[in-house]
Amino acid sequence: MPIIPANYRRLEGSQRLPARGARRVGPADPAEALSVTIRVRRQPGAPPLPDHDAWAATPPGQRKFMSREDFAARYGAAQPDLDIVADFARSHGLAVVKTSIARRVVVVSGTVEQMSRAFAVELGRYQSPTETYGGREGHIHLPEHLADIVEGVFGLDNRQMARPLAVRATARPEDVIPLTPPTVADLYKFPSPGNAAGQFIGVIEFSGPAPQAPTCGYMLSDIQAFFTNLGLATPVLTDVNVDGAPNAPTGDPMSADSEVDRRSGRPGRRNRGLFRALDRTGLGRRYRERPFRGSRSGRPLRAVNQLGLAGGRNI
Repeated sequence: MPIIPANYRRLEGSQRLPARGARRVGPADPAEALSVTIRVRRQPGAPPLPDHDAWAATPPGQRKFMSREDFAARYGAAQPDLDIVADFARSHGLAVVKTSIARRVVVVSGTVEQMSRAFAVELGRYQSPTETYGGREGHIHLPEHLADIVEGVFGLDNRQMARPLAVRATARPEDVIPLTPPTVADLYKFPSPGNAAGQFIGVIEFSGPAPQAPTCGYMLSDIQAFFTNLGLATPVLTDVNVDGAPNAPTGDPMSADSEVDRRSGRPGRRNRGLFRALDRTGLGRRYRERPFRGSRSGRPLRAVNQLGLAGGRNI
C-alpha cells in the first residue's frame, strides 16, 4: 500500500482497478522514466463551452468561431494554477517539460520512484491474457491545496484503453461483392459531383501500447493505387505524430490506409492522420493536438469536419 502524507487527499474520479483478467506480477522499476500530464481546471469564472444543442440551433452561416488566442483567454487555465502545479512537481524532483494555458496541462517527467512519492501511488507491473502493462490500483493523491485545481493525472497507467470493435468477415472472398465508397455515396444520394474542397477529415490511428514497437500507419503507394483504380485524385495526406508515434504500417487491413480509402466518396477533402499509442495519455492528447485547434495564425478556429477511428476502434 502507498504511504499517503497527512496533508494529502485523494483525487476524486482517479480510482483504478486492474484490467479485466490482469494480475499484479511485481513492482515497477523505480528507475524507469515516465512522462505524466497533469490536467487542471478552467480558470475560475470561465463560461461553459457551447453544447451540441447550441451549435445545432445556429445555422452554419451564423456560427462564430474564435481564434486560438481568444479560446485560450476565455476557456483556458489560469496561469497561477499552472504555476502552483509546476512548483509542486519541482518540489518532488520532477522536470516540468511544458505548460499550456489553452490545453490546461502541465507535462512533467521523472522516475517511477519520484512519481510514486509525488502522487502517493504504488506503481506496478500487470499481466493479462492480452497485454503486459505498467499501472496502479486505487486513487491518486495530491496535497490539499492542489486537490481542487487538478482534474486528472495521466501517464501513470499505460494499459490499452481502446480496443477494436470491427469483426473480420468469415465469408470466402469469392462470395463477397465489395462496395466502393463512390457506390455507397450514390446509394445515400450524396451530391454529385461531390466537392469538399477546403474541408478536412481527421483519421485517428492507434499504435500499440508504449513502449512496444509502433503498429499503425499507411503506405502511400496503397492509397495512390486505390484512388487511381476509382478514377479519383489522391487526397492530400498530412501526418501528425503525437508523442513521437510515427507512420509505421504493418499491412493490417483494418489500419489507417483502409480508413482513408473508405472516405474516398468525398473528393477534394484533405486528410490528417494522427498516430498515438492506445494508452490513456495518448487518447487525451489526440483530442487536444493542433489539427483540432485550427490555425496558429490567429485566423478563426476551423474544426476537422469528420473524425474517423481507423480499425473501428472506439474510445
